[in-house]
Order: sequence, then structure tokens, then C-alpha cells
Amino acid sequence: MLRGGFRGGVFPVNPQAERIAGARAYPSVRDLPEPPDLALVAVRAEAVPDVVRECAEVGVKAVVVVSTGFGETGVEGRATELELARFTRASGMRLVGPNCMGVVNTTPAARLAATFSPALPTPGRVAMSSQSGPLGLAVLDFARRLRLGFSGFVSVGHAVDVSTNDLLQWWEEDPATSVILLHVETFGNPRRFARIARRIAPRKPIVAVHPGHADAAGHADSAVSSLFAQSGVIRTRGLQELFDVALLLAHQPPPPGNRVAVITNAGGPAALTVGACAASGLRVPALGERTRQTLGSALGPHADVANPIDLTPMATAAHYRQALDAVLADDDIDAAVVLFMPPLADKPDEVASAILDAAAGRPTKPVVASFLGGAGVADLLHRDDLVVPTYTFPEAAAASLGHAAAYQAWRTTPAGVVPDLPGVDADRARSLIAGCAPGPVP
Repeated sequence: MLRGGFRGGVFPVNPQAERIAGARAYPSVRDLPEPPDLALVAVRAEAVPDVVRECAEVGVKAVVVVSTGFGETGVEGRATELELARFTRASGMRLVGPNCMGVVNTTPAARLAATFSPALPTPGRVAMSSQSGPLGLAVLDFARRLRLGFSGFVSVGHAVDVSTNDLLQWWEEDPATSVILLHVETFGNPRRFARIARRIAPRKPIVAVHPGHADAAGHADSAVSSLFAQSGVIRTRGLQELFDVALLLAHQPPPPGNRVAVITNAGGPAALTVGACAASGLRVPALGERTRQTLGSALGPHADVANPIDLTPMATAAHYRQALDAVLADDDIDAAVVLFMPPLADKPDEVASAILDAAAGRPTKPVVASFLGGAGVADLLHRDDLVVPTYTFPEAAAASLGHAAAYQAWRTTPAGVVPDLPGVDADRARSLIAGCAPGPVP
């Protein structure tokens, strides 16, 4: 919390220490100079109830219980954590956990790193809820390496009080959050989740990863997929895909359709990209005559101006800019995938700058890139608030675009209307339903 830049008071409580991390320690919560807003509880499980009672006595409004040794240990531990939840609710407190890794908030007004994770995310527009504590450690580290900024992160642990549904409603109204990520293993109330998610998803994309537990017939997994699909939640099959999609939605708009242009300086990666686009529900259509003429005039006779557009290994930054400008101006193209093989051309920084310039000129159409073999090149595709997501392999770029296009199609599809059916006796229908009477409705 001290390293994370929290602006308020931080009060270590430990009966055996005078100072912790340079801050004065107190023997108990009752000895604190002022009532804290939040208590982070990290003591052995059997001591947690007494600590939480002390917090209630002094007026603490929220507790985060990092401690393990509750529901994961069996029936007795489950009973203890449920009693803990009942007590906190009765005391007017909210409880995160137990068995969690804490919470993170990066907004400047309330910057807080209440977690033992050594890696803290950079500020950004993505918020995430995780039901796994150890997974949360990996998530924060991976997000930092991706340069994916977070507005907040909550490890809900056993979620005996604060749940994924609660966090969804908080982030729905949070102006600092524009994309919501979920790691979900179980649903406390699936119907409530669906209702909340469907309300949020048209304005803020929700991306979820679920382990997909199922019986032999795959029924449970099918039910989860249907729940997500009807709620507008983007489901991914793994964490890598979760972050691939998040990287796109955090920095680029979803495509208005599923028609994609592929620009490359090498034929092999382009063929892989076309196949990945087809597998992801995208189309790589032939370009119109006007766009082909524009490309032919700009790129010369050696470039292949079909789709994919092969600029050849001799392509320059100017060629990339001209090609990208042309396809983004085409009303029959909804998005672009740009492939670049650094060993085949010099000055990747100039190519990256050209891509950013073209993307800035058409902010309503997403651009994604794959700089194959270019370690560190992704940093070049960041310019102030403008970011072009880049992926190690083009298949990930295509899959992410496919998810975003399907989400946009859901978002723009009318929710439906109640049909006006002539000849129906509504009063009789209501009577039958109310009395559970058998027989056809006239």
C-alpha cells in the first residue's frame, strides 16, 4: 500500500511490532488514532472473526480477508466464512474474500494497492474480477508486460459477500472503466448475472474466461456459453485469449462489420491470417475496383493489390501508410490486420509510426498488427492515447477481431419486441396461467 502511492493513512496492526515498513504499528484495531475506511486482514483463520469484530466496533466500513483456511478446508471452514459474512452484513460492513489476494485501484483520487502482488498494473481503462487468488498474481504481472492498463482489480476469493455481480454494478457506473474482464468459476446467481451483464454490455464490453466444467454430454458448458451469449458477454477459452481481446477493446473500437483487409510484406503469414480470419467468423473480401486502382498507383507494379495486399519484402513505411489509408477509406472494409516481418525490412519504428498515422485518420475502424519476430516493437505502436494492439502471431490478432466483431453484431441487433398477436383472448390467457388450468388457449 505504501509503494502503491495511497494518499491516506496506512496503519499496520500487529501486537509484536513497533514499526512495519517504516510505519508505526499498533497492537490492535482499537488502538488506532482514527477509524480506518478499509481493513486488510491477513492473520491466521481462527483469529479472523475476532479481528473483524474489532473492526466493526471502531466503525470500519469494509474488510478484505486475505487469510486462507475457510471454505476450502471443508464443511467447518465453510460454516465459519458464512457466519463471517452474516456478521459483517449485520454490522453494516462489506467483505471481500476470504482466501483472496486483495484489491487494486489505480484512479489518482483513491490509488490503492491492497495486495501482496509484487507486480502492480499501470493505470488504464480495464477492470477485472478474479475468483482465483494465485491466478490474480499472474494476471497482474502479465498485464503489466502487455502494457494493458487497469482501472481496478479485485480478487473476490470465496465471495461470501462481495461478488462478481456486485463488482459489475460498481464498474457499470465507474467513469474510469471502459472494459470489464471476469475470471468466473461459479455463479452465485446466474439469472441476476445475466440481467446485470445484459444491461452493461451494450455500453461496456464484458470479456469472461470460464474453465468450462461439464458432464459427459457437455451440458454444463453449453449452459454457460448460452448464458454468456444471451447476455452479450464475450467468452474466451483461456487467459491469453482474454487479454488478447482486452488489448483490442481497450484501445480500438469494435469493427462495424466482419470484413477485414490484410496488409503484409510476406506471403506466408498472410495465408495464416486469412485462415484464422475465416475460423473466427471474419471475411477477407476482394477489394473494389476503386481501391485496387488507388493501391496500384501508390504501390507500383510489384505489389499484389488483391486482399491480402502483399507489399513485398521491399516495402517501406510510406507503402504501409498508403495501403492502410486506402483500405480504411473503403466503405466495404471494416478493419485491418497489418503484418510486418522486421528481418525483411529496415526501420520498424518508421513502419510503426506510419501505422499509427493511418489509424489516427480513421478512428472508427480498428487496426491491429502482428510484428512477427520483433521483440519490443510493440512499444513503438503507442503514441499518447493512441495504441494499435500488436500480437506475436497473426492468428491471435484475427481471433481478437472475430470476438470484437461478434460483440458488435450482438450490440447492434435489436433486443426484440413483444409481437401483437390478433385473435388472442388476453384475459382468458391470464386466467389459465393464474389457475394453472390445462387445455388450449383460444
